[in-house]
Amino acid sequence: MDAKTAASHAATVQSIAAAVKTFHARRQPFRIHHGSTNSTRPAHGQPVVDISALNHVLHVDKAAKTVSVEPNVAMDGLLDAVLPHNLAFVRTNRDLEAKVRALGGRKVLYSHAYYDEDDFWAIYGRAWYDELRLKYHATTLPTVYDKVRVDIEKERAKKGLVDRLAVKWPFAGLIGVASALRS
Repeated sequence: MDAKTAASHAATVQSIAAAVKTFHARRQPFRIHHGSTNSTRPAHGQPVVDISALNHVLHVDKAAKTVSVEPNVAMDGLLDAVLPHNLAFVRTNRDLEAKVRALGGRKVLYSHAYYDEDDFWAIYGRAWYDELRLKYHATTLPTVYDKVRVDIEKERAKKGLVDRLAVKWPFAGLIGVASALRS
């Protein structure tokens, strides 16, 4: 992490810590807003501490194969940070999926899956799923596989200039400040 990024990160953390300490000292309830849900909007009547600006990859240690991140780093931001360092994130995830399968389990489908389509349907069963889609006339909708699969090359290609700038200093900080002012 360069000096400017470190200073910006430290200032953001210090500001958030000061707000939390103030509410704690007053014994006043408050909410933490991390920017990804509506559950912490100020409409609830309690003050809000906005931590949505804490969404950066701080350091990639290629030798240790570790990444230091702030609390709100999105998966695509993490992938963008580690892929240039040849850290085998996807390979590791596929290995984990294979191990879970070997032990008789299944990875819970949350948001991302790195299986190819044949592996995916071998695990989750295509026949019963297709029957269900036919029964409820849902064949024109995307499949579960379509929704959870990740095409890393396609994701990289579609990121435009604005997306790339939004995660770089100082733009990310400015976006965080603008978000805080809007709430």
